[in-house]
Amino acid sequence: MFLYSVYDVVAELWAPPFLQENDRSALRSFEQLKAQNPSAAPDVKLYRLGTFDKKAALTDYGPMVATGADEVTSASVMKEFENA
Repeated sequence: MFLYSVYDVVAELWAPPFLQENDRSALRSFEQLKAQNPSAAPDVKLYRLGTFDKKAALTDYGPMVATGADEVTSASVMKEFENA
C-alpha cells in the first residue's frame, strides 16, 4: 500500500495522510475530492508520501506505532468513554 496526502497551495496546508493500493486508486479519490470542491480544485495537489506495510505497521520512515503510543481501545479508555 501507499501513503498519500493532498497539499493545498493557497492554504499552505497538508491534508491528513490516507492509504490507497496504488496511484490510480489514489487519483480516483483525489478526483472525487476535487469534484466535491470545484473552486479549490486548481489549488490542490496529490503527493505519494511513501509506502505502508499493513502487517508490520511500517512506513518508509519507520514504524507507525510509536513507543509509548496510547491504545484507544484499552479498557481504561473505553471506561472513560462510557462514563462521559
